[in-house]
Amino acid sequence: MSVKDYVVKSYQMTRVEEERQPWEQRVTETRYRVFDLEGNLVDDAQGYGYKSARNAHIGYSYKRQPEHQKTDKKLKRLVRSWCHKHADVAASIEVYVFDTLKSGQTLTVLEEKALFEGLTAKMSDVPFTAADYFKYR
Repeated sequence: MSVKDYVVKSYQMTRVEEERQPWEQRVTETRYRVFDLEGNLVDDAQGYGYKSARNAHIGYSYKRQPEHQKTDKKLKRLVRSWCHKHADVAASIEVYVFDTLKSGQTLTVLEEKALFEGLTAKMSDVPFTAADYFKYR
Protein backbone atom coordinates (compact mmCIF):
# COMPACT_ATOMS: atom_id res chain seq x y z
CA MET A 1 0.00 0.00 0.00
CA SER A 2 1.39 3.39 -0.95
CA VAL A 3 1.72 6.24 1.51
CA LYS A 4 -0.13 9.44 0.63
CA ASP A 5 2.17 12.41 0.33
CA TYR A 6 -0.62 14.95 -0.09
CA VAL A 7 -3.67 16.30 1.77
CA VAL A 8 -7.02 17.44 0.39
CA LYS A 9 -8.42 20.52 2.16
CA SER A 10 -11.74 22.28 1.71
CA TYR A 11 -12.41 26.00 1.41
CA GLN A 12 -15.46 28.20 0.87
CA MET A 13 -15.98 30.00 -2.42
CA THR A 14 -18.65 32.61 -3.15
CA ARG A 15 -19.84 33.14 -6.67
CA VAL A 16 -22.61 35.08 -8.37
CA GLU A 17 -25.44 32.89 -9.65
CA GLU A 18 -26.41 35.19 -12.55
CA GLU A 19 -23.61 37.06 -14.28
CA ARG A 20 -26.03 39.48 -15.97
CA GLN A 21 -27.66 40.51 -12.70
CA PRO A 22 -25.00 40.43 -9.98
CA TRP A 23 -27.39 41.79 -7.33
CA GLU A 24 -29.62 38.72 -7.65
CA GLN A 25 -27.99 35.97 -5.66
CA ARG A 26 -24.63 34.93 -4.28
CA VAL A 27 -23.94 31.25 -3.75
CA THR A 28 -21.35 29.85 -1.33
CA GLU A 29 -19.86 26.51 -2.32
CA THR A 30 -17.35 24.20 -0.73
CA ARG A 31 -14.42 23.46 -3.01
CA TYR A 32 -11.31 21.36 -2.51
CA ARG A 33 -7.60 21.84 -3.14
CA VAL A 34 -4.65 19.45 -2.94
CA PHE A 35 -1.64 20.36 -0.77
CA ASP A 36 1.61 18.53 -0.14
CA LEU A 37 2.59 17.61 3.42
CA GLU A 38 4.55 20.85 3.80
CA GLY A 39 1.45 22.93 3.05
CA ASN A 40 2.32 24.00 -0.50
CA LEU A 41 -0.54 24.12 -3.00
CA VAL A 42 -0.09 21.32 -5.51
CA ASP A 43 -3.36 21.16 -7.46
CA ASP A 44 -6.51 23.28 -7.49
CA ALA A 45 -8.16 22.30 -10.79
CA GLN A 46 -6.74 25.27 -12.71
CA GLY A 47 -7.88 27.73 -10.07
CA TYR A 48 -11.50 26.60 -9.83
CA GLY A 49 -11.09 24.02 -7.09
CA TYR A 50 -12.56 20.54 -7.14
CA LYS A 51 -16.26 20.17 -6.32
CA SER A 52 -15.71 17.11 -4.12
CA ALA A 53 -12.87 15.60 -2.14
CA ARG A 54 -13.23 12.41 -4.18
CA ASN A 55 -12.71 14.33 -7.41
CA ALA A 56 -9.65 16.02 -5.92
CA HIS A 57 -8.09 12.64 -5.13
CA ILE A 58 -8.94 11.28 -8.58
CA GLY A 59 -7.67 14.36 -10.42
CA TYR A 60 -4.41 14.55 -8.54
CA SER A 61 -3.68 10.84 -8.90
CA TYR A 62 -4.31 11.14 -12.65
CA LYS A 63 -1.89 14.06 -12.91
CA ARG A 64 0.75 12.09 -11.02
CA GLN A 65 0.42 9.12 -13.34
CA PRO A 66 3.85 7.69 -14.12
CA GLU A 67 5.32 8.51 -17.52
CA HIS A 68 5.53 4.84 -18.56
CA GLN A 69 1.75 4.48 -18.16
CA LYS A 70 1.21 7.47 -20.41
CA THR A 71 3.53 6.07 -23.06
CA ASP A 72 1.83 2.66 -22.77
CA LYS A 73 -1.51 4.29 -23.56
CA LYS A 74 -0.02 6.09 -26.57
CA LEU A 75 1.56 2.88 -27.82
CA LYS A 76 -1.73 1.01 -27.38
CA ARG A 77 -3.54 3.64 -29.47
CA LEU A 78 -0.77 3.44 -32.08
CA VAL A 79 -1.02 -0.36 -32.34
CA ARG A 80 -4.80 -0.30 -32.60
CA SER A 81 -4.83 2.41 -35.25
CA TRP A 82 -2.19 0.49 -37.23
CA CYS A 83 -4.32 -2.67 -36.98
CA HIS A 84 -7.30 -0.70 -38.24
CA LYS A 85 -5.31 0.56 -41.25
CA HIS A 86 -3.79 -2.87 -41.97
CA ALA A 87 -6.79 -5.07 -41.25
CA ASP A 88 -5.63 -7.77 -43.67
CA VAL A 89 -2.37 -8.36 -41.78
CA ALA A 90 -4.12 -8.26 -38.41
CA ALA A 91 -6.73 -10.73 -39.64
CA SER A 92 -4.05 -13.11 -40.94
CA ILE A 93 -2.29 -13.04 -37.58
CA GLU A 94 -5.57 -13.60 -35.71
CA VAL A 95 -6.48 -16.57 -37.92
CA TYR A 96 -3.06 -18.17 -37.48
CA VAL A 97 -3.09 -17.68 -33.71
CA PHE A 98 -6.65 -18.98 -33.46
CA ASP A 99 -5.88 -22.10 -35.50
CA THR A 100 -2.76 -22.75 -33.44
CA LEU A 101 -4.63 -22.47 -30.16
CA LYS A 102 -7.53 -24.51 -31.51
CA SER A 103 -5.16 -27.38 -32.29
CA GLY A 104 -4.02 -27.40 -28.65
CA GLN A 105 -0.65 -25.76 -29.18
CA THR A 106 0.68 -22.41 -28.06
CA LEU A 107 2.92 -19.86 -29.73
CA THR A 108 6.24 -18.97 -28.16
CA VAL A 109 7.55 -15.42 -28.18
CA LEU A 110 9.98 -16.31 -30.95
CA GLU A 111 7.20 -17.80 -33.08
CA GLU A 112 5.06 -14.70 -32.55
CA LYS A 113 7.98 -12.50 -33.56
CA ALA A 114 8.71 -14.58 -36.66
CA LEU A 115 5.04 -14.54 -37.68
CA PHE A 116 4.74 -10.78 -37.24
CA GLU A 117 8.02 -9.97 -38.98
CA GLY A 118 7.20 -12.36 -41.82
CA LEU A 119 3.88 -10.68 -42.53
CA THR A 120 5.22 -7.13 -42.16
CA ALA A 121 8.60 -7.59 -43.86
CA LYS A 122 7.69 -5.52 -46.92
CA MET A 123 6.03 -2.76 -44.90
CA SER A 124 8.07 0.24 -43.91
CA ASP A 125 5.52 1.92 -41.63
CA VAL A 126 5.50 -0.47 -38.66
CA PRO A 127 6.36 1.81 -35.71
CA PHE A 128 6.38 -0.89 -33.03
CA THR A 129 7.77 -4.33 -32.30
CA ALA A 130 6.10 -7.72 -32.47
CA ALA A 131 6.00 -7.84 -28.67
CA ASP A 132 4.11 -4.53 -28.62
CA TYR A 133 1.67 -5.85 -31.21
CA PHE A 134 0.85 -9.00 -29.26
CA LYS A 135 0.60 -7.05 -26.01
CA TYR A 136 -1.80 -4.35 -27.22
CA ARG A 137 -3.76 -5.80 -30.13
